[in-house]
Amino acid sequence: MRSSMKMDIALLLLLVKSAEMRWRSIYQKRAMLKPKVKLMTKFLKAILGKNIIGITLCPFGIYVKLEYLTRVKTINHEKIHWQQQLEMMVAGAIMSVITGVVLMLLGIFAWWMLLLLVFPLLFFYLWYIIEWFLRIFINGNKAYISLSFEREAYTNAENQDYLKTRKPYSWLKYMVKKK
Repeated sequence: MRSSMKMDIALLLLLVKSAEMRWRSIYQKRAMLKPKVKLMTKFLKAILGKNIIGITLCPFGIYVKLEYLTRVKTINHEKIHWQQQLEMMVAGAIMSVITGVVLMLLGIFAWWMLLLLVFPLLFFYLWYIIEWFLRIFINGNKAYISLSFEREAYTNAENQDYLKTRKPYSWLKYMVKKK
């Protein structure tokens, strides 16, 4: 009985290790996804203003002003935002599915539930805006630079290997300001 139990535990550990290795492999391949870097359009320039040099609009691409297209640090900064946005899309999709199922179980069906389809795309920006408003009260005019998404991107923009070793949802550790 004991040897059978040891074999079961060993098999379970092997399965867990296999699943962990598979997950790491999938995540590393995802981290290596190369978003399309595009020239910022006149439309985006008009909306964003002249001070913005780049913006990441996942899943559409990274848009950068012409003079910054060859700056590796800027592109890497935006690629970090790309990963953050992919993660927030996954979290938003999970929340949308759970909300949809709960509403359906409660017998609530309405046209506005279609907004749950768009929520994953907007979740990053919703979080970004809410955190920015909170940071205005905490950090005043340094609200933008103290955002968790921006702190991760600026801290690691020069490290070209960061996306290869980055763990999912790494921006969360930047939520609390380190002294």
